[in-house]
Amino acid sequence: MLFNAFLDDGTTDQHSDYAIVAGIVLRWEGVPTLEKVWGNFIAKRRVSHFHALEFHDRTGDFEGWGSLKAQRFYDKLDKIIVKPCGRFSVAIDKKAHEELKRKMKGVKGYMPNSNTGLGFRIAMDYICRSIKIHPDPKVSFIIEDGPWTGDALNTYNRILATVNNRRGSNKAHMFEGFFLFQKRK
Repeated sequence: MLFNAFLDDGTTDQHSDYAIVAGIVLRWEGVPTLEKVWGNFIAKRRVSHFHALEFHDRTGDFEGWGSLKAQRFYDKLDKIIVKPCGRFSVAIDKKAHEELKRKMKGVKGYMPNSNTGLGFRIAMDYICRSIKIHPDPKVSFIIEDGPWTGDALNTYNRILATVNNRRGSNKAHMFEGFFLFQKRK
């Protein structure tokens, strides 16, 4: 059974004490329907793209939205994405992570992650453990491309290389503005 995991980073700017990696997991055959329903939903509401921070702060396409309009948008978003899909989120305390990296400096074999890379590592572990209940599960990880996700592919390859001594993927494939990490057989 093939799954897709869509992950995004949030609050990676300097104004937050936490770095967030969150997303959804769904079966492969559900992706085209989700993309169609989602595309129609945001087009109808004249939203060019959805960023939770912009929605929360009422900036960008959400500027001038009142609380009722925002609540209706969120309720519909919940029905389209959140309920039919498995969801997850990981919060990394930036100060605690920096302290850990400082303490681990010089330890043989230790390779530090960025905050987003660590969040991706934890999310990846959680997703893989969650889908084990299905027969022959496989998952593709789709990560938003951006400056804060720089070591997510490196993290993926290091983890994959430790599983059954397999070699990691040597490239990420671009897919509609996202990286698609595919496990090589």
